Amino acid sequence: MTEDQWATRISLLEKIKDRYDDDAWEDFVYYYQQYIYNMLRRMHMTDSEAEESCQKIIVKLWDKLPDFEYQKGIGKFRTWLCRIITNHVRNIVRHNKVKLKHQEYVHNELKVTSGEPFSEAEVAKIAEQEWAVYVSNLAWKNLEPQLSEKNKEIFIMHTNGKSSEEIATALELNYNTVNVYKMRVKDQLIREIQRLTDQLI
Repeated sequence: MTEDQWATRISLLEKIKDRYDDDAWEDFVYYYQQYIYNMLRRMHMTDSEAEESCQKIIVKLWDKLPDFEYQKGIGKFRTWLCRIITNHVRNIVRHNKVKLKHQEYVHNELKVTSGEPFSEAEVAKIAEQEWAVYVSNLAWKNLEPQLSEKNKEIFIMHTNGKSSEEIATALELNYNTVNVYKMRVKDQLIREIQRLTDQLI
C-alpha cells in the first residue's frame, strides 16, 4: 500500500460519511470487516451466523456512520463500533427468545442465540483481545510480501516455538545469523503494529 492509502483513519471516517464514496467504503471494509467477524465469533456465533451478522452490521454502519462524531481523547471509534455489535447480538438474543416462546421448538445452546447477552465488561475485554490479535495479523499480512523467503521461514519457525539452535540446524544456517534475521523481522513487525495502532482508531 502507498502512503496515501495509509492516510489517517480519522480522515477515512470523514470520507465515509459520504455514503457514496465507494473507495472509502472499500477501505473501511478492508480494515474492519474481519475484526467485526472475529468479535461475533468470540461472542459464540457460528460461522454462518457471524458471516450474516457481519454483513448486516456493515449495512448498519453505512447508515449510521454519517452521524458519528470523532472526538480525540473522548470517544474511540472502536468503542462505538463495539456498542453496535453488542446491540446487534442482543437483538438476536431477544428475537430468538420470542421465537422460542411462540414456536416452542428447541434452539441450539449457543449463548448468543439462546442465553443471556454478554455484559459491557465482557464485550470490552473481548474487543481489546481481538483487536490486539487482529492488528498483529494485519501487520504480518502487510509485512510478509516485503520479506525474503528465508526471513519468513525463520520467523514462522520461531513463532511455532522452535529455538534458534533448532532453526539453525534445520536450515543449515549459523546460529548468530538466525538471531539477527529473527530480530530484524521482529523489529519490523513491532513498527508495523505500532503504525497500525496509531492509524486505526
